[in-house]
Amino acid sequence: MPQAVIHLAAIAGFPACQSVGRLVAWRYNVESTQRVFEQADALGVDRLVYLSTYSNYGLSADGQPVTEKTPLNPQSLYAETKVASERFLRGQAADSACAPLIFRPTTIYGLSPRPRFDLIVNQFVLEAFSKRRLMIYQRGYSRSFVHIADAVHGIILGLCAPLEKIRGQVFNVGAEDGNLTKDQVVQLILKRLPETDVQYKDITFGGDMRDIIVSFEKIRRELGFAARYSVDDGVREILKALQNGLIPNPADPRYRNARFIVS
Repeated sequence: MPQAVIHLAAIAGFPACQSVGRLVAWRYNVESTQRVFEQADALGVDRLVYLSTYSNYGLSADGQPVTEKTPLNPQSLYAETKVASERFLRGQAADSACAPLIFRPTTIYGLSPRPRFDLIVNQFVLEAFSKRRLMIYQRGYSRSFVHIADAVHGIILGLCAPLEKIRGQVFNVGAEDGNLTKDQVVQLILKRLPETDVQYKDITFGGDMRDIIVSFEKIRRELGFAARYSVDDGVREILKALQNGLIPNPADPRYRNARFIVS
């Protein structure tokens, strides 16, 4: 009998959810999560690991690092579906045999079999490399970033932790040095591609307002998590892969979940 289910399936990101609409996004991101958990519980699975998102926090009210106890303030349909799924899973924790565990990873970067070039770090590196130009929106906004290998490491720790330690728990996944403004990410890219022309535009994204700093004290304390990669490592890794042709056609739509929408 399987000991765990890792639930990754979703329509991921606010542009993708926006493009399919509320009914479809809710069916695949919320109702499907409910069905997966119910079947896992019925089959005697020990734990279900659910990948949520730090988008659930939205905008920080006081500028302080958000923790797992910070009230959620979703700013997009995508985040609303993740909040609803979290609420369902946490509501099952006390009475179900299957223990739900929720991770809120920050924005992913780094090389993978299907790297996403619609996420900030990877996207910025690709644009600077291929166009020698960057257009930056929401210039001063802070985001938080985690390498995909570190996110996987967090999941493994959750799989190995005692059930009583993770049942119904929520953990932010990332690193303090991954809390960066977009300008700081740009500076890391300019260190390796100094010829890049950087331009700024006063425009906001249609539905995913995030300007936050994230605390990772809980996952460090409870699961012993420590990130192994920095954003600078990720910039170098993606740039080297592009320079060496490891991703032959990075403009292919398969590397993006949906067309990026601004307004």
